[in-house]
Parts: sequence; structure tokens; C-alpha cells
Amino acid sequence: MVTLHYSIKILAPKEKVWDMMIGKEGYEQWSSVFEEGSYYEGTWEKGEKLKFLMPGGDGMASIVDELVPYEYSSLKHIRSIKDWKEQTEDKSGFEYPAYENYSFIDQNGSTLVKVSVDMPEEFAGMMDDLFPEALEKLKSLSEQ
Repeated sequence: MVTLHYSIKILAPKEKVWDMMIGKEGYEQWSSVFEEGSYYEGTWEKGEKLKFLMPGGDGMASIVDELVPYEYSSLKHIRSIKDWKEQTEDKSGFEYPAYENYSFIDQNGSTLVKVSVDMPEEFAGMMDDLFPEALEKLKSLSEQ
């Protein structure tokens, strides 16, 4: 596993960026870069379980490990989902738990979004292509 880091400056208040990033409607828009039709089920609140899913029923089960509204969110990925079922044995190459962290830093009305994500090394190149594109989409949506 490697930890990948990404960041982007968005010309919008952190509250708007936060709502666009983790609100269900906004999430579906910016995360479509990874897979068209991606969505999540559950409530994005500390201690709650979220299921991040693609239209075919594959995805990831996660726990909201830490949450400071409009400032920080940490997801603890706990297992993969295949055909809408959580897997007890994972053959995807992921090691659990794996973390995905988002920081929202106010910069005089703009927002610096910092992301760190644990990823199997063989997926790092793909994520290096897709995550910056997803953040650009988040930027575009948030600046509207």
C-alpha cells in the first residue's frame, strides 16, 4: 500500500466545497470521473457506515472515522463490496483498513482541499490520472 496525496485550490468558501464534495448529489457528480453512476449509501456522520457503490454493485464499505464539519473527514475503508455484498475475503489487492482523508482549509474565502488516500501500489498510476481530474470537476462545480 502507498499513500497518495492530492490538493487543489477552489475559489469558493469551504462550506460550499464541503457540501459539494460530501453531499450525495455533489458526490455523484464529481465522483463520476472514477465511474459514471457512482454513488454512496448511508449518512456521512462520525461512526456511521457508508457504502460507496458503482452501478454494477461493486464498491467499498467504509466507516466515517473522524469528522469535523467543513474542515476534515477521514474514511476508514473496511472491506470491498462485490455484487452489492460485503466481502469477508478480499482478492482486490487492498489491505484493510485503508484510509481516505479530506482537509478543507480556508484561504481568505477560497478553499485549499487536501486529500490523502491509501491505495495498492498497482492502482497508484490510475489514481494519479483520475483523482486530479475528479478534483478539477469538484472545483468547477463548486465555483459555479
